[in-house]
Amino acid sequence: MKNCAFTIVAKNYIGLAQILEKSIREYYNDLLFYIIVADEIDNELKKELSTNILVAKETLNITPETWENMSFKYNLTEFCTSIKPASFRYLLDNTESEKIIYLDPDIYFYNSIGLIFDMLSDCDILLTPHITQITEFVESDSPENVWLSCGMFNLGFCGISRSITADKMLAWWHNRLIDNCYIDGYDSLFTDQKWMDFLPSFFTSKELHVTHHLGMNVAPWNFFERKIIKESTQFTVVSR
Repeated sequence: MKNCAFTIVAKNYIGLAQILEKSIREYYNDLLFYIIVADEIDNELKKELSTNILVAKETLNITPETWENMSFKYNLTEFCTSIKPASFRYLLDNTESEKIIYLDPDIYFYNSIGLIFDMLSDCDILLTPHITQITEFVESDSPENVWLSCGMFNLGFCGISRSITADKMLAWWHNRLIDNCYIDGYDSLFTDQKWMDFLPSFFTSKELHVTHHLGMNVAPWNFFERKIIKESTQFTVVSR
């Protein structure tokens, strides 16, 4: 059976999501990939879309009342992240995939996603931190105290394997995000992301794996600790 990856976008980002899919399939084509669209699409446009593009309102198991409440009170970023656990739940219930990965639409792959699916063979939940190394002085536009507000883990990526552990986490996460997926530092909230700081307290190291692979989640906020080397068409990331 095929593994699965998905992203969540507003309809103006469908093209970016398709570039993400293309970058994955260049190295690992044998997977299911879904683009979940958070806003509504008119019937004429639907006819032109690929079958792997799903309209969240028509697809996810969220009651109309809850949907209306969430879509009214959250901004676009908050809303797209608030439906992430429900999207995982839909794919668990409607595919046979044993391993499912969420990816932000602005991610691009330069190597096989297979490595990540392999990691999910040994855990139920897979996360990646914003930074992975202790440094005396952080030479970055994002000082360490930023992550105290935004969360230790970057939820532009999250992987799960089909398990009771994942079921428990998704139910807990979804319930929190119905009302508390704001970007609100005063109340210690940052979309779906800050909630993940609880997971190391909830799950064992066998259930939850935090990967320190330097080639994952490379972004401006961790350039200070990672050096990117290009050799021919291949990129390698090493510690500075």
